[in-house]
Amino acid sequence: TTATRYALAIGVTVVALWLRELLNPIYGQANPYHTVWAAVAISAWLCGLGPSILTVILGGLGVWFLFLPPAFSWHVEDPNAIYGMAGYVILSGMIVALGEANCRSLARKEAAEKGLRRSGSRYHRDRSRLRRFSPWSGKGGGSGLSGRPRERCRSR
Repeated sequence: TTATRYALAIGVTVVALWLRELLNPIYGQANPYHTVWAAVAISAWLCGLGPSILTVILGGLGVWFLFLPPAFSWHVEDPNAIYGMAGYVILSGMIVALGEANCRSLARKEAAEKGLRRSGSRYHRDRSRLRRFSPWSGKGGGSGLSGRPRERCRSR
């Protein structure tokens, strides 16, 4: 359902931010967006367009508030952090667009397969109907030939 997809997107984002907090002693101030990009990719793959956009927004706000200096503030000391945020938004937008393109491609493929299955079942149904009325079926039917064309083919 839609609520499940949004809940999953929020959950993945929270886990990504928590994982980034655990990696903070190793990474420090560097690479604040890596775990959130993974969340965006997972959300784009599993949840769809709307939840993925929510992941981009929540992930960006979470990184801004929790990891950009000064931490736990909406104030940004380093103007270069804005360029990092812009890069995050652009790359995340590309991930979301690729996920949506993949989702639409799969939907088209499934629709085509369903149409082929329907067409195939119609073909077999019509073929069996035609076979019942064919003079070559050996069962009589259509022209009242009662199997003669089949016998004639065998005698040659």
